[in-house]
Amino acid sequence: SNWEEYDMKTARKWLSLILMLALALSLTITSASADTTAVVDARKGVVRIAFTYSDGVYDWLSQGSGFCVGTEGSPVEYILTNAHVVTMTDYNDEFIGYASEVYVVFDDFDSDSTVKAKVLKVFTDGVDLAILRLEAPTTLRKQLPLRSAEGVSIMSSVYALGFPAIADDSTGYAPSKEEDVTITEGKVTKEEYMDGSTKYMQVDAAISSGNSGGPLVDENGAVIGINTQVSDPSHGTGLGYALYI
Repeated sequence: SNWEEYDMKTARKWLSLILMLALALSLTITSASADTTAVVDARKGVVRIAFTYSDGVYDWLSQGSGFCVGTEGSPVEYILTNAHVVTMTDYNDEFIGYASEVYVVFDDFDSDSTVKAKVLKVFTDGVDLAILRLEAPTTLRKQLPLRSAEGVSIMSSVYALGFPAIADDSTGYAPSKEEDVTITEGKVTKEEYMDGSTKYMQVDAAISSGNSGGPLVDENGAVIGINTQVSDPSHGTGLGYALYI
């Protein structure tokens, strides 16, 4: 009958619509999965940086994060981090100097995979940046690709990687394997934030002590910033600031 023919046409239309929606959903999920995979894979380029020193009164352990740079496919030799990660201060938080050598931790402090690195260059012109050179090149990590932050737009998705102290074991154990890297997600809330003459990106991805020197990456796992500082949370919701790549 005409009603049966109408019902069949209607059913076919609904079936076609459902199939189209299912296909669109599967494509969205596939795309999101690919992006997430690239970000998770970026953990392979992140390291924990640590060193000990004495201010004449107390012994201190300083920790932070860093990430590997260089020619893709070759052994890792160079690491970028913040200058304040390799800075020594006394119990009054007064500046003492910069470490000349640090440890790069690939597993845990007592592991044979912990290696020394020279602090090759510390920038003292307001750019919170230091370059480290491993004592011997390693294949335990990989270099991360860099992307200019100039091309990043407001509300772009960003991911902060590193070893925030808040995520470390409360017993004092500091696991530093690839799978121990913490990832927090957020958006670019301001494309350009100036601290003196130094340019930062403002983000709402959670950044805390220990994250300093770690990479801020885009959805493709490319480094667009270096996690450097946070706003004073007493003034409201804390925001993070990443040094421009």
